[in-house]
Amino acid sequence: MLVVRIIPPTFGLVLDSVTGKPIANVKVLLQVSTSEGWSVSTDVRHQVSTNILGLFVLPGTLQWNPFFAFRDSWVTVDQDAQAVAGGDQSSAASQIMCDPPFSRGGWPLGNPAYFPVTVTFRPGGCARVWDAGCIYKIFRFATYIPVVAVLNGPDDCGRRSTFLHGDRCWQLNMYHAAIAHSDTYEDAQKSKELCNRFESPGVSAACLDQLARYAGNSPAAQARRQQSVEPIPDGMFPDTIAGLPVMKNRHCGPKLAFSGPRMCAAGYGSELHE
Repeated sequence: MLVVRIIPPTFGLVLDSVTGKPIANVKVLLQVSTSEGWSVSTDVRHQVSTNILGLFVLPGTLQWNPFFAFRDSWVTVDQDAQAVAGGDQSSAASQIMCDPPFSRGGWPLGNPAYFPVTVTFRPGGCARVWDAGCIYKIFRFATYIPVVAVLNGPDDCGRRSTFLHGDRCWQLNMYHAAIAHSDTYEDAQKSKELCNRFESPGVSAACLDQLARYAGNSPAAQARRQQSVEPIPDGMFPDTIAGLPVMKNRHCGPKLAFSGPRMCAAGYGSELHE
């Protein structure tokens, strides 16, 4: 049986969560998910940008579907439509922990000065995701949406404000700082301490998992590794092994940023037979 699903228009104001000032030219998306067999399809129905006063209007939509196919609809702020794909809640609320710097993972950027956020109108809609990337609102018609600026770290958030979601600023910028500032072993150890400061064990575990992926892998860090000459520990490579002399390609790399060991290598033999 086909029935019509009515998604009403959404009118809102996008604010900087720290300064409280409106933000212009931020993308706002209306996303809709439906069940298709055993899978879930997510579509962007409308995309607009905030005006000079930070205001936006998302038109509503009508959707004809089988009754059992209805799932959810939500609004995503500051995320490119090309980055939205996949299952239910395929938006900032579900992706924010997997691509915290919003540049190394290859996703198209929205406004890189701000973290994206999902706005859900379903009660309990933030229960299954990290609430730092999700906001629950009761009404669609008129709502303010505070977004968090990407800062140098959580200390730059200043005084926390409950009204303007200051705790979200602290959480998101601590997570971002842990991943973004991890090019060296010393940096990564400080980042581990940041990951362990989260009260939620799930968020801490996700932070450490992403840190292991990103630590020391930025283009700048890789360039430094290629140019660096690290001392070879005494006795690392004997002069001969099984009668084959050590070659001149002995070398050691810098410490692995996340775990600490150094990788050293050398060849034995000759250029014609190594």
